[in-house]
Amino acid sequence: MNIYCFSDFHNRYELLPQMGERARNADLIVCAGDPTVFEFDLDKTLNEFSKWRKPVLLIHGNHEEARTLREACKRYRRLSFVHGEEVVQKGVRLLLWGGGGFGSHDKGLEEQVKEWAKSAHAALPTVLVTHAPPDGTKLDRIHGKHVGNRSVNQAIKLLKPLYAVSGHIHEAEGAEDEIGNTACYNLGPLGRIITIG
Repeated sequence: MNIYCFSDFHNRYELLPQMGERARNADLIVCAGDPTVFEFDLDKTLNEFSKWRKPVLLIHGNHEEARTLREACKRYRRLSFVHGEEVVQKGVRLLLWGGGGFGSHDKGLEEQVKEWAKSAHAALPTVLVTHAPPDGTKLDRIHGKHVGNRSVNQAIKLLKPLYAVSGHIHEAEGAEDEIGNTACYNLGPLGRIITIG
């Protein structure tokens, strides 16, 4: 299972050729929030993603409203808005949580994690996808300061996913770290392919 994950595209259409190459090698594509700049050209951006002819899962970042992105995704057959959902494909479980900016906690995520922990699919290889990065890691540093989300850290420690991917902090794009045995990545717009199995 090859999953192409990216975040914070922010209408950077010049990156589409490189992203398309990566999408071609993926079974599934995941956008970890902020496909636009405050919803500008939202339909144009989603239409570009649909041209990859692969299933694309999206969560909102801090530049989109959940309701707006949910409704927009309904106009595209291959695009799905999946904030707060558990998605199982080819024996891999994806847990997806959007929104958030520079808040240090997310009570909604903390409640959702309790449900995910009780899931019948909890033993499957898991990828946690959030827009906000975990606090106190290489993924959340701006000018030497940590600005991540502690609720994401708690989710990683409880759920123990193989991978935790996020975005939001542009200054840390491409950064990698570990929390326990979980590999953590700040994706950026070009992102990366994760291979499981």
